[in-house]
Amino acid sequence: LGSRVYDYILTPVINADGMVEAVSGVTRDITDIRNAETAITESEARFRVMAESTDVMIALSDETGNAVFFNEAWTTVTGRTPAELLKYGWLDLVHPDEKDGIRNNFSAALKEGKSWQWEFRIPDSKGTYRWLLARGTPRFRSDGSFVGYVSSTIDITEIKENEQRKSDFISMVSHELKTPLTSAISYVQVSEKIALQYEDTRVAIMLERAGKQLGKMTRMINGFLNVSRLESGKIHMDREQFDISILMKEALEEAAAGIDSHALQFEPAGEILVNADREKIGQVINNLITNAIKYSMPGSVIKVACIQVNGRVQVSVADTGIGISSTDLPRIFERYYRVKDNETRHIAGFGIGLYLCSEIVKGNDGDIRAESEFGEGSTFYFTLPQAA
Repeated sequence: LGSRVYDYILTPVINADGMVEAVSGVTRDITDIRNAETAITESEARFRVMAESTDVMIALSDETGNAVFFNEAWTTVTGRTPAELLKYGWLDLVHPDEKDGIRNNFSAALKEGKSWQWEFRIPDSKGTYRWLLARGTPRFRSDGSFVGYVSSTIDITEIKENEQRKSDFISMVSHELKTPLTSAISYVQVSEKIALQYEDTRVAIMLERAGKQLGKMTRMINGFLNVSRLESGKIHMDREQFDISILMKEALEEAAAGIDSHALQFEPAGEILVNADREKIGQVINNLITNAIKYSMPGSVIKVACIQVNGRVQVSVADTGIGISSTDLPRIFERYYRVKDNETRHIAGFGIGLYLCSEIVKGNDGDIRAESEFGEGSTFYFTLPQAA
């Protein structure tokens, strides 16, 4: 059986004269209790060794949201000791632009005991703001009750700076290309008219095709510029009340005029009013239809619908194309993210279309999502608040 641990409780037996005449004893085997205590102590020691031997900033909070542990990595970044962090916290260090958002999001997550993730800036020990990415995972007791959070935070300043450099470069190149591209489109249009006047059909057709390719380049450049404006906060949502079913019919007519490889189906809807940026929502619809055409076989059907659900307007675009894997699906709305597999390798794109769609929809108080089965097709949905 091995060694055992026992607990002895001895109690004196007092006679009528107040004298001790005997001793009674109770013996308990507390081996399991001591083993459990040792296991807990060793587990805590292992956690602290792991927490202190990493550059990742580790913290623990209790069920009320109060911090109960910070590792030394927090001190390295903030300049505050663990004791100071436990006493004063770190929320006061957060950049004013992110502070209220973090406070509100954390309160909402804490109420439901759900995980959370956000990016924010805090000054380092030298006073220079650093970008951090924090993730919080809820902890539960064996009975399922909520204990608090364990959070891990990493420095993503270099990633942010690289993204900014990329965005600045793309913005600069896009601006530089836009002027000569506009001139080239004008020359092609004038040349096409002259070719038609001289009944040179062959040249006119070639110029028409050239014009379409220049149009694609223009839309691509405008997409890059819109990404740059979104990131700098300079893109404006010009909201107005309009009938989204009419906008969808216009988008379908425009798409049908440029393609004959797919069938476009629109389920008729009555007047459905929304209050949003009409032009930009039109861009979202056009982009989703264009993607459905690009990623589905010629001859297939693209179904577009608009319905009202619980006071919101839901637009959907469905195809029966190659679909999206479960690995890629959660990331398709990320900036510059592209699915990389044999089926999509030949399809041109830069991974900004769905990112722009997502930002535009969110900027109009909407939501966007996708459902897909790899090899069976995809359906994209976005919702907007219905106008009163």
